[in-house]
Amino acid sequence: MNRANDFSFYASAALMTFMFGCATVPSALEQARQNYQQMQADQQITGNAPVASYEASQAMRRADQTWKENGDEEEATHLAYLTNKRIQIARDTAQQKVAETEAQQLKQEREKL
Repeated sequence: MNRANDFSFYASAALMTFMFGCATVPSALEQARQNYQQMQADQQITGNAPVASYEASQAMRRADQTWKENGDEEEATHLAYLTNKRIQIARDTAQQKVAETEAQQLKQEREKL
């Protein structure tokens, strides 16, 4: 290889590294996406905690939008963290509603006796 080819090779390699490095989604954002998909697939959560599910959806949208538009890893990671918290709130809210429904049913059964 001559010097011109060496430079071209290294410049191309550096450019490729930069491009792929910038395109790598932060792991926190990827985890939030997985958690969000699991939440959406869970009818118990979406049915019993629609408001909390919506808030998680909005948080996920903001995290994705921030990453796509700005490529700001720190902000996207922070928003992914908030998304995961919203997802957990939705799960907890759904579990609470299910428990309350079960308690009400048991109370009605007890009153019949």
